[in-house]
Amino acid sequence: MIGEDAPWDMLWASMYNAKCLTLPAYRHGRVLFAGDAAHLVPIFGVRGLNSGLDDAANPAWKLARLLEGEARDDLLDTYSLERVQAARENIAYGAKSTEFMAPPDFAFRLLREATLRLALDEPAVRPLINPRQSAPVAYLDSPLNGPEQGEWTHPLAAPGQPAPEALLASPHGDLHLTQCFGAEFTCLVFSDGALPAAVAALTTHGVAVLDIPPEADRLGQARERYGLPGAAATGLVLVRPDGYVLGRWRGLDPHALLACLNDKGLLP
Repeated sequence: MIGEDAPWDMLWASMYNAKCLTLPAYRHGRVLFAGDAAHLVPIFGVRGLNSGLDDAANPAWKLARLLEGEARDDLLDTYSLERVQAARENIAYGAKSTEFMAPPDFAFRLLREATLRLALDEPAVRPLINPRQSAPVAYLDSPLNGPEQGEWTHPLAAPGQPAPEALLASPHGDLHLTQCFGAEFTCLVFSDGALPAAVAALTTHGVAVLDIPPEADRLGQARERYGLPGAAATGLVLVRPDGYVLGRWRGLDPHALLACLNDKGLLP
């Protein structure tokens, strides 16, 4: 079938069986399950490898803080809560693709045939052929989510959502916002050009501070995607080391942010 005409022998062949399985919990005492040890996702959509990488990123910072004495032991329980939810979402997407490619019964076959016929002229049914595979998982019910205080115009950066990307201007050239995430908690400071001393002092609590005055956000991407209603608006957005929004507060007073971290046992 691939054009090989030299002599050859079949060494091994088997049937692929698409499985949708997950453990109910990924933490069992001092043992954490991740990747294929935690869940099996159909290969259609490439969600198995991607979710395995997220399984590693999620507990990495939590383990680090625990080992450094900067968090309580129950922080590791949130790994299981967040990633089991993600596995169930990934399985649901993978199952949709699998059932379309290999219909398990008459109803699914009828749906596929009707979709393929209608898709030639009806754009609205085309997503049924290839369900969106790149939708990010949001931890909307995570116990780590903080508050959302004040007026925010966009739900894209609500607590529990992956922090949106944005292009910023810096003294050293253009900077992608997500380059700043990964090592520690990061406070995005949407200032009016002056960084308050109390906000700058967040670094003494192990929180990196990234000031984003209007001139740094010259394209307006950061303020728009994080939900600030205008270039003059100010606010604080706290991002976890794994790139998820923990909370956001209007204004430039960091006391509520610190109280949130303390309440969740995340202050050093």
